[in-house]
Amino acid sequence: MLDLVPWRHVVVDVRSGDRLTYEVLVGCFRGEVPGIRIPGFYDQPELEAVLTCIEKRVESARDYQAIDLGTVYGVPSHWEFEYTEGDWDSYWGKADAGEAMRREDFSSVGDPVGTWTALLSAAWPQDVVRARHPSTGRMLYAGLVRSGAPLLHFDRAPFDFPDFGRDVAWQLGINIILREGGCGGDLRVYRQLGMAPGNTADSGESPVGNYGLSERLVEGIPSDDIPCRAGDLVITGNFFLHEVTPCTMPSRRLTVSTHAVWLRDGTIALFS
Repeated sequence: MLDLVPWRHVVVDVRSGDRLTYEVLVGCFRGEVPGIRIPGFYDQPELEAVLTCIEKRVESARDYQAIDLGTVYGVPSHWEFEYTEGDWDSYWGKADAGEAMRREDFSSVGDPVGTWTALLSAAWPQDVVRARHPSTGRMLYAGLVRSGAPLLHFDRAPFDFPDFGRDVAWQLGINIILREGGCGGDLRVYRQLGMAPGNTADSGESPVGNYGLSERLVEGIPSDDIPCRAGDLVITGNFFLHEVTPCTMPSRRLTVSTHAVWLRDGTIALFS
């Protein structure tokens, strides 16, 4: 069994021969450990090749200035209106374009969606697939390239996307750190489930969402800081409250990210 005390992330150094195991992956899904860090998953030449391509996409980036986040390929995050209110024609058009750009930009190192699938499949006894829309069967977007340093929030598919989320048992977030945001910028995970909507950071009103939550929610709550250095792959149970620690250049920070959900049939499905 995993040692639950203290509550600390697991380091899996694949470059030194370690491998991600089923036990550790299940422990992260279930919140028995706050996360998994694979240091140096991309080396410096690999990062430079990818970033050279991504930096040419600046004009197509979406910028959410109020919360210091952005997406590089013009693909909205899943919590935007287009994703949650049924404007799926707009979604598919942007998602298909984003898929093509991401594959082109990561061609020198391999599409991260395929990389994540292979990594998880080596540890998981059942299928690892792309998530599909519950009505149309079309594959959802995965592999969001995002800038910024996210505020306190949680991710929970049953809340974000109810029609799909009802089949989700557990949920992880997977990020490859492409570029650091100066000093700081690590992932802080609190041992506190985010299972219901909460107030935004500035409203002080009735619960309205799961992002930009009040720091009062985590006062006195045990936490673990997972280092996020350029090239690292970081996995966390993102149904726990989590945030990126303050960094000196947050808009510079870049990650490529996906959700990995453990469905009730035992399959892992990826979507962003």
